[in-house]
Amino acid sequence: MTRKSISLLLAIVMILAFFAGCSNEPAATSTPPATNSTAPNNSDTPAPPIVENGYTAPVGWPLADGDVAIEWWFSLSADVTAYIADFENNYAWNTLERLSGVDITLTTPESSTEAEKFNLLIVSEDYPDIMRMLMTGYPGGGDKSINDGVFLRLNELVEQYAPNYQRWRGYTEEIAKTTVTDAGNMYQMQMIFDTRQAVIFGNMIRQDWLDDLGLAMPKTVNQWRDVLISFRNNKTADGYGPLSIGATGFGTFETFNGSAWGIGGSGEALSFILKDGKVAYSGLQPELRDYLETMNAWYSEGLIDTDFTTNAQAQRELVANDKIGAAAMIFVLGDKFWANSVGNDEMFWSLCPFVVKQEGDIPLHGNLRDQSPVDTGLCVSAETPYAEICVQLMDYYYSEAGALLANYGIENVTFDYNSDGKPVLRDLITANPNGLSVSAAQALYLVHSGAMVFMLGREEDTMLPAALEYKTLWNSEFPRQLPGSLSYTEEEATIISTYMNDMTTYLQENACRFITGTKPFSEYDSFVQGFIDMGIDRVVAVKQASYNRYQNR
Repeated sequence: MTRKSISLLLAIVMILAFFAGCSNEPAATSTPPATNSTAPNNSDTPAPPIVENGYTAPVGWPLADGDVAIEWWFSLSADVTAYIADFENNYAWNTLERLSGVDITLTTPESSTEAEKFNLLIVSEDYPDIMRMLMTGYPGGGDKSINDGVFLRLNELVEQYAPNYQRWRGYTEEIAKTTVTDAGNMYQMQMIFDTRQAVIFGNMIRQDWLDDLGLAMPKTVNQWRDVLISFRNNKTADGYGPLSIGATGFGTFETFNGSAWGIGGSGEALSFILKDGKVAYSGLQPELRDYLETMNAWYSEGLIDTDFTTNAQAQRELVANDKIGAAAMIFVLGDKFWANSVGNDEMFWSLCPFVVKQEGDIPLHGNLRDQSPVDTGLCVSAETPYAEICVQLMDYYYSEAGALLANYGIENVTFDYNSDGKPVLRDLITANPNGLSVSAAQALYLVHSGAMVFMLGREEDTMLPAALEYKTLWNSEFPRQLPGSLSYTEEEATIISTYMNDMTTYLQENACRFITGTKPFSEYDSFVQGFIDMGIDRVVAVKQASYNRYQNR
């Protein structure tokens, strides 16, 4: 039952780091840590082991006898909340609750309203015991959330009560650095992938068209042009431009401009790059002009979707009507996905290698791969009287048994073991009778994200064979890519928010005009001067300072 009422208000901005105390970092290791389900024993006489749904409680559990109520707050997508009145059917949460003896109440705002509710929750000063941190973070940063008395510094609690999480933090140096702030504080327990995932967005192409025309998979910019000309002449309906590049002019997650030219522009974060070891802004780089001139030539030749600036939401229709033959997509859409989706049995989409300028070049820049491997996690309220219990509850999902429970659930219900002894999800998750997507079914019956070890196999087991090629084709480090976990002081965050919204709009609008030819390249120099006049140097300095601090964590 919910112990607190949650009010709502306002919006959130970026991340801050006041320099507070430092913590001892675990030594990085080169192999995945062994996990176990043993929690600290808080009693001289441990209770007899509890077994629930095939899982045995860790030593020292239960943590309570139904007399401790914890409110756990995290968001769910609308396609999940439509099926949830409560979590009686969620095997992972119910099992955790019964093993621990803790009364867990889950508060689940829809993801579309999460930011608004998060801000109002902070303003209300009436916080749940455990709370999912937004991707945008606490206003002013994690260190400020501790200084403001909103979330707890977890360093000492993790060391004492979360041995499984602490072991995973020692998996790699990158995880150790990414799970603390610039000041060395832990203010959340973060989701950690059991293996480093490759990039999940890249270009795909109509393999059936390549085969029909006797064409090889394109790798370089010039090879792509030749393939697109053949598609335009022989395959696309009404000679429609066969390449979809997205409404910003920079593709989806930089899959052309980033990998071949080393510049970004689809969003604020990716428009900043590392060049010769220093932070640089794409709008000032000569490579941007080269990219835009190439795209302008392709557009004038009819190789790009004529309506790319307005077709961002129409990709399914374009695919179904044979109007595009190449586009940036998420890895799970490879193979026969679109054939099954739009009823064209001949259709086959293959994943493409990242495009480069010349044979032998390496891809330079692109969308962030899942950090090695860390994602947004969960915080503990500074007001909770049950901080130790909260940390122990979260730590369970980092243990071997807890990770299996969170990712796969209950044997013979949500998963089976195959002949190799590997868990494999059942149809309740992979072919849900209510038509839920795999991710929605995981959220309904298991744990989709949050403080846990994310077992990547649960995603890859459900993928079509060709889609699995992303693990090698898209396994790129992108030397120009900035780390995804930079943090900012309150003053720095203000500078970024003051300048970057207008600057990103300016970059994207003008890029589209140069590509379509509505803005002549004779105005390019004044376009670049516009960034300088708008104050880009101040933002670059902020990004550089943040990057320097990250390097020194």
